[in-house]
Amino acid sequence: MERGSDRHSCRHRGRPHVEKQESARTPRVPHAAWRESPSLRAKRSSRLATVTIITPFLDDDPRAWQCLRRYATELAERFPEGYDEATLTRPEELDGALLLACERDRPAGCGVWVRLSPGIAEIRHLWTDTTARGLGLGRRLLDQLETDAAAHGVRTLRLGTHSSLDEAIALYRSSGYREIDPYNTSPYNQLCFEKRL
Repeated sequence: MERGSDRHSCRHRGRPHVEKQESARTPRVPHAAWRESPSLRAKRSSRLATVTIITPFLDDDPRAWQCLRRYATELAERFPEGYDEATLTRPEELDGALLLACERDRPAGCGVWVRLSPGIAEIRHLWTDTTARGLGLGRRLLDQLETDAAAHGVRTLRLGTHSSLDEAIALYRSSGYREIDPYNTSPYNQLCFEKRL
């Protein structure tokens, strides 16, 4: 039943319709969090503890390119227009750093920061494997990318993302990135963000 018809029927029966208001003291918690048991939370935390983030990453390690190709494959499946692997930043070509997350030596995620100009850099290819999602690894990688870039004189980070990547957009906004006008011509950067470090 539509809400409008429900309101009408309440009024029709002589009872005023009252919108349910959330208490300001009660934070909104996603339904999944209510269902998560303490044992599941502990399991996620222990898995995250086994993940090692390697930085700076050596570009001659084949795991770097393997991780980037898995990232490209997933985007090709998720984007309506597909994804051209040729647009990837190759580890040996970047002016910045590639961070690789490994769970028991298996690549579980990656991220890149690339210098654009003095004091300004871009985050690219932030990705976590489907088996590692929900662990907080994406946020951990993003934090480490920010720390590493700042240590190399970067004061402003930019990034672009596709409008279909809701989880990435939520991560960036909750991490202090604000939306800006497009700063490059990539067709995949439909939303652009910036953060001052």
